Amino acid sequence: MEIYCEHVRDLLNPKNTSNLRVREHPLYGPYVEDLSKLAVTSFDDISDLIDEGNKSRYVPLYPTQYPTDDGYNHYQLSLDNQPT
Repeated sequence: MEIYCEHVRDLLNPKNTSNLRVREHPLYGPYVEDLSKLAVTSFDDISDLIDEGNKSRYVPLYPTQYPTDDGYNHYQLSLDNQPT
């Protein structure tokens, strides 16, 4: 996800242009509602998703606006051990 100027977007679902909502779960803490959840099986899968997300980041119109401290990327990984 990217947070830019208080707007939260899902970088792995760039067609969703609505502002995603940040919520607080009483047990697990903060989370982003309706954020993409994808299963991976290797580090290469993770790296490919990060590359895909980076391509969807906000890019300022003018070079003088870049780099900016207004935008941040956040990655959330949940690890599950599945029996093989």
